[in-house]
Amino acid sequence: MELARFGAAGFGPGRSATPAVRVLILACAGIYLLQVVADRFFPFTYWFGLVPAQAARGAVWQLATYIFLHGGLMHLLFNLLALWMFGSDVEERMGTARFLRFWFTTGIGAGLVAARAPSSGCSWPSRSSFRAARSRSW
Repeated sequence: MELARFGAAGFGPGRSATPAVRVLILACAGIYLLQVVADRFFPFTYWFGLVPAQAARGAVWQLATYIFLHGGLMHLLFNLLALWMFGSDVEERMGTARFLRFWFTTGIGAGLVAARAPSSGCSWPSRSSFRAARSRSW
């Protein structure tokens, strides 16, 4: 079988998550529950989500904490599904320690890029934001 050549254990409900993926899934789910409850009492998401202006003024912890926050239940479920589907294979090939370094490095790196990117108020660049960027004289 072709999959056996690559050492894949298969995909589906019978497949268990690797150790780091299991910990990340539990951490994300637990922190989501904390986020939902804590946001009722104080601005939890504001303090631990990535707010570029705050990160620039010294709230550098946000570059690591935002990775575990989610914008809703469907956001969480689809992220965890993707983590389980792809993360287990990646962890098997890289090893647990290297996979965790990869996870945090890419997450923090994405946060740095997002914090530096100009925002037009939408999540995907619009034509008007491209026009505005072209008209600027650098």
